[in-house]
Amino acid sequence: MNTCDFSCFDVRTSVVSPLRAPAVCSPSRHSVGRFEMKHPDRGVRKCLRRNLFLLYTSIIVVAILFIFIAASSLSVHQPQQILLQRVWRRNIGIFIAIDNYASLPEYRTALDSVTCYAKIANYSLEIVYLNESKYDELCPHKDPMFKRHCVAVQYLSKYEWMLFLDADIGVINPNHRIEEWIDDRVSIIFYDRFFNWEVASGSYLVKNTDYAKDFLKGWASYEWKLPHSFHGTDNGAIHTVLLNELAPYAQVEESQLCHKLWNQSRSFGDLFAFEACIRFLLGAQRFWPGKVKIVPKGKGWARDGWLTSTKWSSNDFMFHGWQERRENDNNAFGPWMMPFVDSFNMSRCSQKDGYSNWKWLPQFRTTDENIAELLVNYARTVNRQFWAKTGQIAKQFS
Repeated sequence: MNTCDFSCFDVRTSVVSPLRAPAVCSPSRHSVGRFEMKHPDRGVRKCLRRNLFLLYTSIIVVAILFIFIAASSLSVHQPQQILLQRVWRRNIGIFIAIDNYASLPEYRTALDSVTCYAKIANYSLEIVYLNESKYDELCPHKDPMFKRHCVAVQYLSKYEWMLFLDADIGVINPNHRIEEWIDDRVSIIFYDRFFNWEVASGSYLVKNTDYAKDFLKGWASYEWKLPHSFHGTDNGAIHTVLLNELAPYAQVEESQLCHKLWNQSRSFGDLFAFEACIRFLLGAQRFWPGKVKIVPKGKGWARDGWLTSTKWSSNDFMFHGWQERRENDNNAFGPWMMPFVDSFNMSRCSQKDGYSNWKWLPQFRTTDENIAELLVNYARTVNRQFWAKTGQIAKQFS
C-alpha cells in the first residue's frame, strides 16, 4: 500500500520547521491513518504538497534575509565597514581658515561634520584663525580671502596632499575618501563651480611641491594687484592666475580684453563675463601635467547642496553653503535645509561609532540617477548661458 512515511508527517503535530529538510514520500508498511490506508495516492500527494510548502518557505526566508542585508547596506553604519576595510597610507591633511573665533557658530554644522569625519577617516585637521598675529609676518594680507591661501602654504609642508576647504563646506556622506580625487600627475586640483562657469576658489587639493607653494603665494599676492572694480576678490583673481600660468600663449589682444572686462566690472554679471572670457581662452583643456587639473561640473568632491534642494545620493561627498544664517532662509542666496535628524555628538567621533552621527532625514536621500538628471539639466542651462555670454564678448572685437 502506498502511504507517506512517518518521516514526512507526524500525526502528533502539524507544525513543521520551515528549515526542516523535505521528507521522501514513498510506500511504507506503516499506516499513519485510515485516510492514507484507503487513499494511498492522496497520502503521497499530501506529502509532496508539504515538501513544496517547505521549499517555498525556505526560499522566502532566504529572500527576506537578502533584502535585510541589502537594506542594511544603506544604514549609517555601513560606511564605517567599507571605509575601515580599505588600507590608505597617504599623509593627507584638511585645512580650514576662519576669520576669527567669533565666526565659529556660523559654520557649526559644517565644521562639526568635517571634524568628525577627519577623526573617523584618520586625517589631520588644521583649523586656523586668520586674525592671530602669528601669521602676520609671513602673510601680511588685509583681505582674509587672500590671506588664507598664504597661510595654507605654511601648513602644506606637513603633508603629502592637503584639502583646502571653505568653512561652510560640510560632509553630507562620509562613505568617501579624499584619495578618490587625488591625481599625482599634477600639483593643484580645482573643480568647476556648478551654477556658473567659474573655477571654484573655496576648495582645492594641493600637493606638497614647490610649484604648488609658488602658485598659492602668487595667487595670494593678487590682493595688491586687484582692479578698482567689482573684482570678486580671490575668486576673480584665480582666473587671471590660471590664464598667466596655463595659457601664456594667449594673444595680447584677447587677454587684454578679458582684463578690460575685469577692470570695468560693476556687478556679478560683469564679473561672470570676465570669467567667461578667461575660460574661453583656456579652452577645453582641463589637464596641465605637473601643474593644474580642473575637474568638470559634478565630478568634484564638493558641490552646492542648494542646487538639488539639499537632496543627495551615494555619489555625493561634501556640500558647500552650510552657513547657519542661510538655513531655511528662502530669501537668501543658496538656502539649505538641515539633512540630519540630530546635531553632531562630538564625543562619538571615534572610528568605532563615529558614523552614527550621520542620521539622515529620509526625504533628502535619493538615487544617483535622480541627482544626475537634476544636475545634467542644470548644466545644460549653464552651458547655454556661457555661450550667450561669450557671444556678447565677441562683439567687442568688431
